Amino acid sequence: MKIATVAQYKYTGGKQSVTFEEGDGEFGQCKTTVTVDENRIVTVERDGPYSAFITAQKNKRNISQHNTPFGSFSLGISLKHFDSTLNETGGALSFGYITDSDLSVISDIDFRLKIKLKSSENPSSIINI
Repeated sequence: MKIATVAQYKYTGGKQSVTFEEGDGEFGQCKTTVTVDENRIVTVERDGPYSAFITAQKNKRNISQHNTPFGSFSLGISLKHFDSTLNETGGALSFGYITDSDLSVISDIDFRLKIKLKSSENPSSIINI
């Protein structure tokens, strides 16, 4: 799935975050924030009827929490790859992770963001991703 949208980008020292709404359909009511810290730990937080909290880091299996209108569940998360050129003026972020349940693979996800600031005067301004 490819989404082109307007988002909020914040770059503060060693931490970057992008917040956006997830388009149309059931996820259209969800707001997602992707954060990367100085230790290359990726956090994905989704608020709305399909909420989730995911933390992914290299060489460590984490547990993610998901809530839907039909119930809640947890999945294992393992980071496959990570590459970031994010800076004060935007850049790109690419990461992939595998989700599992009882160590059986459920999904293999690749996530890519390309960030262009609308205003180079304010790195926290609205952007296109």
